[in-house]
Amino acid sequence: TYLRSASATLDGIVITTPLAVNLEDFSMDASVTRTAGAAIKVNPASSFNGNSSFKRVNILNAFVGIDFVDASDFTLDDCYFGSYLSKAVMVQNTDTPDAGDSAILNNAFDGASGSVAIHQFSSGGLRVQGNKFLSGGYQYLGEFNSGASSTSILLIQGNSFENASTANIAFNSTGSTGFAKIQIQNNQVSVAAAAAAISISDPGYDYLDIVTIDGNQVALGAGATGLNAGRAARLDLG
Repeated sequence: TYLRSASATLDGIVITTPLAVNLEDFSMDASVTRTAGAAIKVNPASSFNGNSSFKRVNILNAFVGIDFVDASDFTLDDCYFGSYLSKAVMVQNTDTPDAGDSAILNNAFDGASGSVAIHQFSSGGLRVQGNKFLSGGYQYLGEFNSGASSTSILLIQGNSFENASTANIAFNSTGSTGFAKIQIQNNQVSVAAAAAAISISDPGYDYLDIVTIDGNQVALGAGATGLNAGRAARLDLG
């Protein structure tokens, strides 16, 4: 099945049930330049959606690919996100910010200049494993400052990162929200000129705790930075 939107702003598929859904083996595209909205939005009217799976879904030319507004325990596997203008995947759980055991596995991301592949605001327990990131401004961006309470557990393992213009992996906070137990391991990272492989901002307080970075292969472009450790408590670099 091939779904093509003629709207610049409307959401394509909206999931409003808290019950699990399974979406597999189809493609989504747009015949106009998208300026807002998501190809798929997960936003139940009450509570949050849990245990849904998205497999072998191709999303092209979206403004936002999949917007997990209120979701937990989802699986995103073997999907392709191409030419997205803003973000490929937004991860959050506004209803219960620390609820999660979600997985983003074996996907390919190839977005527009300045875009974000995975943008996480909340929802603990996220595995980002075996993915291919090819372009964009940020490829993983964690910003734990949009109504999230303290949360934990992020595994970024065995991915291939290339050509992010700002940072392949980045963390930022503008509030007192804390995130603990982060492992960044065994990734291959090719860092574009003047960009950073891993960048941790410094808002003036420790917002990351228990961070392990080891086993990564990092190839630096001209003027690039391997690790900018701006502010983190108990950071182990191996």
